[in-house]
Amino acid sequence: MDQSLLLSIQFFIPAVLVHILLCHLTGTEKFMLKGLLLGIAANLGLLIFLVTQTNFDIVAIYLLGTGWLAYLMLFINLLNSVTLKMLEALGNEVSGVLPKEAFNKFFNEEDGLNTRLDSLSLNEFIIKKEDIIELTSKAQFMLGIISVLRKLFNMKS
Repeated sequence: MDQSLLLSIQFFIPAVLVHILLCHLTGTEKFMLKGLLLGIAANLGLLIFLVTQTNFDIVAIYLLGTGWLAYLMLFINLLNSVTLKMLEALGNEVSGVLPKEAFNKFFNEEDGLNTRLDSLSLNEFIIKKEDIIELTSKAQFMLGIISVLRKLFNMKS
């Protein structure tokens, strides 16, 4: 187990460094796609390494994969957390105080919903038209995967 952990860390750390560089060069647009592709590349790199070493370590592959997904989830939560955005708005005020009216102006339900819809549109999960919002095939694929996972783990929506 110790060797599996060490091996997964040896591929995880360079992937994190490449991710940092990639984000600095390309910004956060399509963050999830870039992160997933990089995680897949790191896992493939580990798999190729293991095959060439004739030492197939499924635990190392599992640790790298789950570690990478946990790493991505941390950033997705940081980017999308309304609570953190509220705290940041207060923290950006020199006095640390924001009048309730100004706070409500930034964080009312309608603006929050519009911000989320804009994000879904930017990431090509929906198409916003005049009177309708349409799911893209990308969103339908993702929802299919989520549905399978929910059934597998007996999770209610």
